[in-house]
Amino acid sequence: MSKVKFSNSRIVNFFAGKGFYLVLALCLIAIGAAAWSAFSSLQPPPVDTGDLSTSDLTSTQSETTSESTKNVGNTVSGEKDTRYSSNTSPSSESPPASAIEVTADPVATFFVLPVTGDIIKKFSDTELQYSNTYNDMRMHYGVDIAAGVGTRVSSAGDGKVIDVTTDPIWGTTVTIDHGNGIIGYYSGLNSKAKVKKGDVLESGMEIGTIDTIPCEANDPPHLHLAFKKDGKWVSPLKLMEME
Repeated sequence: MSKVKFSNSRIVNFFAGKGFYLVLALCLIAIGAAAWSAFSSLQPPPVDTGDLSTSDLTSTQSETTSESTKNVGNTVSGEKDTRYSSNTSPSSESPPASAIEVTADPVATFFVLPVTGDIIKKFSDTELQYSNTYNDMRMHYGVDIAAGVGTRVSSAGDGKVIDVTTDPIWGTTVTIDHGNGIIGYYSGLNSKAKVKKGDVLESGMEIGTIDTIPCEANDPPHLHLAFKKDGKWVSPLKLMEME
């Protein structure tokens, strides 16, 4: 009986000493193993990348991220932004004609006399001609076409009115840009011109009526018609191929 009692005492002493720590260590190991097993069961299965390279995976991830960002950006304040929607179709309506057509300034392709009458004084840029009004010799950079006061005057060709002026020398003058560097000056008109600056004209359209020309007042009533080509005075009759 004494031996049994001795053995029980040694077992008690063992657990009271180092044996306690051994048992504690075994318990901790068991707990750790159980936790690892539980954690492993929660992990997703490994992805089989097959032959995909690292760059392919990166590209796929970038595309996914871009698509997610795009979808988020298309929704603003609870309303879907349809600017990037694949089912958005372009408008089938054509823009107004004024938005696509550019109106060019008219260009005269032919010329006619703006008034019917005799040529009472021709163009001259080299020889002096006598002036009945000033009683002297001077250049005459136009042609004078006789016509009674009130006679209708028309545009010699297609063009655009670029000025309407009245001065004490030439009276009322309508200036027309006929295109191709040709500018026409129609002087001796009534102050109540039939056109204004910016008007687009066709050949034969009325621009005014005959009145008087102060600087040529001693000549019979007439239209003083003058042309410049590229900034230089030219013969109106030659320009209109009438001489």
